[in-house]
Amino acid sequence: MKELLQIFQYIQKYHEDNFDVLCLTLEFLLVGQDKTLSAELLISKTKEIPQSFYCYLQKHNLTHKIAINSDLNYKKITIKK
Repeated sequence: MKELLQIFQYIQKYHEDNFDVLCLTLEFLLVGQDKTLSAELLISKTKEIPQSFYCYLQKHNLTHKIAINSDLNYKKITIKK
C-alpha cells in the first residue's frame, strides 16, 4: 500500500487532476502484473513510453485517454515484481 501511495504522489507532481493520477496509477499497476512487459519498460532506452504499454492496455479493453506528461519518468513507477 505504501508503494502505491508513493507512485500516486509521484504522478501527482505532473498531473493536476487526481482522477487522472488514479487512472495512470491503476494502468501502471495493471501493466506491472505482466513481468515480461515490466522488464521491457525498465530496459527501454527511450524517454517515451513504448507502444507495447498501450497495446497491453488495449488487450484488456482499456483505452488510454490521458496524455502522460513527458517529464514523468515512467521507470520510477513501473512496478517491479
